[in-house]
Amino acid sequence: MVKVIEQFLCGKLSDHPPGFDLECVLVPANFEVGDPRIHDYDPQSISVPQTSGAVWFRVLEAETDLYIGHATFAADENAVRCDTIDISPSHKRKGIATALYDYVEDIFDALTQPSELRTEEARLFWDNRQVARETTLTP
Repeated sequence: MVKVIEQFLCGKLSDHPPGFDLECVLVPANFEVGDPRIHDYDPQSISVPQTSGAVWFRVLEAETDLYIGHATFAADENAVRCDTIDISPSHKRKGIATALYDYVEDIFDALTQPSELRTEEARLFWDNRQVARETTLTP
């Protein structure tokens, strides 16, 4: 069962993964249309089910605050899914996407489900993630 996001929260995870800061915004499914923050975190811009809420990340280089990428995840009562993820090509393969998936799984207390439509790069990411999950589950 997926944990529901019940209130709008903003935070910053510093130096996680090392060298990067993650700005994190938790958005409940019942986010009010009249709330001025809806412009930045519009639930209608997310295509995956989000009855348990959504999480928005911005990734910044820690030392320079240079924008590196972003990701949006959402969940229903059954699963967490990535709606969008985009990391600068020069910063890929540094553990950023893995950290984002790990954090969102902690927030929702549920595993993320891979998309049915995946690029070759996403397929390799999920192959590696599945192996890592199996390794942590093996006694």
